[in-house]
Amino acid sequence: MKQIKAFGQSILVVIWFYVISLLGGLLVEILCPNPISFYERHSYLLNVICYTIIFVGLYSIDQHKTEFREGLKNQKVKDVFKYILMGLGTYFIGTLLVRLLIGFFPEYEEINQSFTAYEPVFRFIAMVILPPIVEEYLFRQKIQGYLKEGFGLPIALIGQALLFGGLHYYMVQKIYAAVLGLIFGIVKEKKGISATICMHMTVNGIGWLMGCMLNY
Repeated sequence: MKQIKAFGQSILVVIWFYVISLLGGLLVEILCPNPISFYERHSYLLNVICYTIIFVGLYSIDQHKTEFREGLKNQKVKDVFKYILMGLGTYFIGTLLVRLLIGFFPEYEEINQSFTAYEPVFRFIAMVILPPIVEEYLFRQKIQGYLKEGFGLPIALIGQALLFGGLHYYMVQKIYAAVLGLIFGIVKEKKGISATICMHMTVNGIGWLMGCMLNY
């Protein structure tokens, strides 16, 4: 029974994520006379709105939200620098993985283009601020916690990493994100959720900076 409950709770979190994301796109299709133009110019604004709704909706009904809040408190400056360094290491692991896979996934050029779109401020919020907080809360705090309780830690680590990879669009992103999700999951167990949020922000922040450099 514990396993069924853990699996069901994890799937509900994923469904919530996808439903809000799909509803955002559907509303654009219905309300905007030129949805393609809107996506091109305001995709990051849409992402900010969707991520905010996803987090607020799930957090508001979370009976264990204090656990998440406590995990963010009392962080020392030296620990933050340590987590940033860990994030840099994780980024280089991911970069090496992408370089090994890039020959098999030509769509990687389209991914590069997504980092150089409009809305620099919203792009920063939608890449560096919100996803690390929301995704670490959903996948490492909630889903990993559910699966750990129902199936044990090894399955929890693998399960949340696969689900995290699955939310990305391109196959190379799925593999990349699954590997990073596994690293984040292991660190979460050892150092807590604040460490993985900081690492995640570092990884995404490098991508954002590279996009800004390519723009200029």
